[in-house]
Amino acid sequence: MIRELKKELKKKILLMAFLIVLVLTFTPMMSVYAEVQLPANIKFKCQSLGACFLLYTSKPWYLPPDWYGDACGNIALGGYAKATSYDPSYFGGAYVTAPGDICVAGFIAVKWFENRELHQLSIAIYSKPTSQGAFGPETDEFVAGIPSEPAPGWEEPLLSFKGIYKIGSNFQYVSGSIMVGSSLFYGPESIIVYLWFGDWNMNLGWMSESIQVQSSWDPDLWMTIPAAKIIVHDVKLL
Repeated sequence: MIRELKKELKKKILLMAFLIVLVLTFTPMMSVYAEVQLPANIKFKCQSLGACFLLYTSKPWYLPPDWYGDACGNIALGGYAKATSYDPSYFGGAYVTAPGDICVAGFIAVKWFENRELHQLSIAIYSKPTSQGAFGPETDEFVAGIPSEPAPGWEEPLLSFKGIYKIGSNFQYVSGSIMVGSSLFYGPESIIVYLWFGDWNMNLGWMSESIQVQSSWDPDLWMTIPAAKIIVHDVKLL
């Protein structure tokens, strides 16, 4: 009889210990979700001015690009969004929109020299009915125009752009898809831009301080990204 009581007591102790572990494990996550109010209205913006890094290519990411180096210019972008879901994997917790629940307007003006010839890109940025975004008000990080794996319809969540690309005295009209994000991924504050037009894609990066980044096509090559003069990014729940 005593032996059976001891066995039963041991089972209860083990069960209580297991329940305590579950509570301790899931309480932080439950408290986070308890604070999330959906749908959520969001206001966001980013702005940068000064030196930046630029890379463009028509090749796969693991091959050397057509050109990369320092550029100079500015970006300004802002908008509103209505989030209907919450994803803890973005920025430690982010509000995510459904397609079309984001309104964005902005511009980029940037210039650089290739072989002593001036190149200039001036574009207007805007959202479309299928654009999406993810927003982290705790860290002021966001992605406007969520990229996805290349597949039919992969450009639908992105933003759109139209503008002029000028080389010397020659120019051409360009249009395509674009993603703009503010991030702390590299350490310092940064604004990262990816553009896709025709067979080309371009990457722009403004950083709050100069850093070195390993290239995707040569593990021995480290590229220096200069520091911009001004970087502002903000995400607010309304």
